[in-house]
Amino acid sequence: RGLDPDEVQEFLDRVADDLAAVYDALGNSVQEAVWFRDALRRWQSEQVSRANAAGGRY
Repeated sequence: RGLDPDEVQEFLDRVADDLAAVYDALGNSVQEAVWFRDALRRWQSEQVSRANAAGGRY
């Protein structure tokens, strides 16, 4: 009766593998979000610089 310890261990191993994959993907997503945020800030700064160089007209 009860649960088979080997099956429980296999299940826990699969869960651990899935969690590791999720955490890896999350880390990649965070790095990508930082890259996009920084790229957007650079682009915004360039636009302000261009507008200022054009005398405030764009």
